[in-house]
Amino acid sequence: METLFSLFLFTVSYSLLILSTFPDEYFMSANKNAPLISRYAHTVPILISFLGGYSIAAIVVNIFI
Repeated sequence: METLFSLFLFTVSYSLLILSTFPDEYFMSANKNAPLISRYAHTVPILISFLGGYSIAAIVVNIFI
């Protein structure tokens, strides 16, 4: 149980750290008149940051815990 909590906590913190490195242009250009495909383009940085954060968290948890 402690391992899952640590993995979740590290995943969230590393994901937010990676997400903070993306430039603001990805998130400020949201426009209601924009085509549908460009509105879904904002999910790519979130997905990449979550996968990167999970990978780093899994390595940290497996090595140190």
